Amino acid sequence: MDNGLAIAALAYLLIMINTVGAQVGAYTMLSLLFDKRSRYTGVAMGWNLGVIAAGGTAPYLARCGSSSARATNWRRPSS
Repeated sequence: MDNGLAIAALAYLLIMINTVGAQVGAYTMLSLLFDKRSRYTGVAMGWNLGVIAAGGTAPYLARCGSSSARATNWRRPSS
């Protein structure tokens, strides 16, 4: 990171453009996975179940990971 903020900003933009490009294709194809009668419900259920599975477990896994880090003192020693 000694190369400066410009290189970090450029790397961030490249990653974000790549991510957006992948998501646009996925969003377009989601509605085509279901027939006309169940399209809205199918997309909504799939989306929300994915959010529950990924977003619901993320805080739990973060908490499990942070409990093992507490064994080591990460704070600076007080002077």
